[in-house]
Amino acid sequence: MRVVSMKKNRLKNIFNDIISSLCSLLRIRNVSTRLKIGFVLITVLPVLAVGYFSYMQGSNAIYNKMRHSVSETIDQIGINLGSKLQVIINDATEIAYHDLVQKTLTNYDNLSNYELNKIEDELSDYINKKYIFSNNVAEIIIYTTDLNRINAYGENNFWFMPKTENLELLVERVRDLDGLSLWMPVNSDYEQGLAKKVFGDRESIILIRAVKSLETGNQIGYILMRVDEPIISSVFSDIDIGYGSQIFVLNSDNIVVSSAGDYADVAQPYHEPDILNEINNATNDKSFKCKLGNDSYLATFTKIPQADWYIVALIRFDYLYSESINLLYNIFFIGICFLLFAIFLNYIMSKSIVTPIRQLVHGINSFKNGELDISIDDKHNDEFSELNNSFNEMTTEIKRLIQDIKNQERQKKELEIRALQAQVNPHFLSNVLNTVSYIASIKKEDNIVKLVDSIVNLLNGCMKNDNSHITVEEELSLLKSYITMQEYRLFGRFSVEFNIDSSVLSCLVPRFLLQPILENALIHGIEPSWKKGLIVIKGFKQDDRLYFSITDNGIGMSQEQIDLLLQSDDHNRNFRLHGIGIANTQDRIKLLYGPKYGLEINSVKGVFTTVNICLPFITANKGGA
Repeated sequence: MRVVSMKKNRLKNIFNDIISSLCSLLRIRNVSTRLKIGFVLITVLPVLAVGYFSYMQGSNAIYNKMRHSVSETIDQIGINLGSKLQVIINDATEIAYHDLVQKTLTNYDNLSNYELNKIEDELSDYINKKYIFSNNVAEIIIYTTDLNRINAYGENNFWFMPKTENLELLVERVRDLDGLSLWMPVNSDYEQGLAKKVFGDRESIILIRAVKSLETGNQIGYILMRVDEPIISSVFSDIDIGYGSQIFVLNSDNIVVSSAGDYADVAQPYHEPDILNEINNATNDKSFKCKLGNDSYLATFTKIPQADWYIVALIRFDYLYSESINLLYNIFFIGICFLLFAIFLNYIMSKSIVTPIRQLVHGINSFKNGELDISIDDKHNDEFSELNNSFNEMTTEIKRLIQDIKNQERQKKELEIRALQAQVNPHFLSNVLNTVSYIASIKKEDNIVKLVDSIVNLLNGCMKNDNSHITVEEELSLLKSYITMQEYRLFGRFSVEFNIDSSVLSCLVPRFLLQPILENALIHGIEPSWKKGLIVIKGFKQDDRLYFSITDNGIGMSQEQIDLLLQSDDHNRNFRLHGIGIANTQDRIKLLYGPKYGLEINSVKGVFTTVNICLPFITANKGGA
């Protein structure tokens, strides 16, 4: 199972690599070009594929049907021609065993010329009656074993006269056939005498067979029957199997016996001997493909057993596939039409895709170059419209964020200016110094030293006008110095309790973060109250955040007073250590750390007031804000 899984993963990776490579290759081209190529391929390729498949199927169907049809036609021609040849063979047998022929050949040496002429007349009358309604045979000649000639039937003045050497070869071949018929195609070169001169282009097929004695069975002569070649070719010459096609008859020696056209010469070897080789090598299939010169043909044949002949039909493939080629042209024309239509549709489709993309690219470039007010006008309902609208929303949001940043920077500068302006309040120093003078008159020097040290510590903290961070421990030191001064100023009317978790002492906080809160508790809570004041300061960590709470048991505040306190630091400004109040502290926290952090004030009128502070937990190792 593991091996199968590994193979599947390997194949999947290979497939993904191929897809990635193809995608990378396509990414070289722009979207418009890819759309054109894809649209053309998707539209035209199916048409071409269907067309090619239809063409091949149609061509094969036409080929098979034509082959079957021509094969049946050739078989029928073979039957008809075989029947005609069989009639001639039967006639030759009948004439050979006729009493007059038997007597004449047996007693030929004892017959006078007069008797021979009389016999010729009698034979002519007999055969003329036989062929009164038929012209299958043009001439019939009877030969003795010594090749003495008896003209039995035919033209009296232009008898067929084979050359002596040709006749001797014929007789020699027939002698070995033991009474069977021999068919031989001949032309005028085969003849001699007057007929050759008169019929210089005469083409014939001759049948010759031995004549045996009915009494002894010995060979007593030969019978030769000449058939005009047009009698044979008339069986198939009117059959049309297509332009450029051929129908002819071959014998087993590759000699043309008969032909329906001038593409094969009678009594001459056929110019393509491979045809006969293919016929001899054929088994059950009576058709095969062949090539004559530059043309390809479908060859179909059938055998005529009466003469050891083959009727051969050659059909040009360009004729066979002419309808298929027309179909291919039609498919090609339709494909071109589809291609043009696809190009037109692709132009429309690509324009509908590329135009909004170009609008978006133009908008992005314009925005990049500082045109922050750029907006794409696209009121359509497709994905590109959503993309352009998202771009518009993005630019609007970025402009808003930039404006917020500008406002924050302006607030930050204002805070910095106010921090610079937050010099030690002269009234505050006057009150403190009066307190120091009073204490100095009634107390010993140690208290003065303690008070002065606290003042110096606070003054050092106030003189640092940056927004740097200090540790909680350092912040508490400043806060205790401030508490010391206030204890002397208010004559011990309040006490402060610290509940600070030791784990937060090393955390970083903004300078003078807690002092304005404590100062607010004294001014608004403890001083107006008639009872002894108590202030509880807590600090702890929770969920990666730093929390402080400062609670006093003063007179408390209403919600309206709380809202006013968080909005403005102008009230009681002259009684503070510096110009940073609760509202300013709230702004500092949010400016430094974000809107998730800040102050929260809870108060019950006449009971208590609690200020909660939430800050990020930042240590010296993590770095300050």
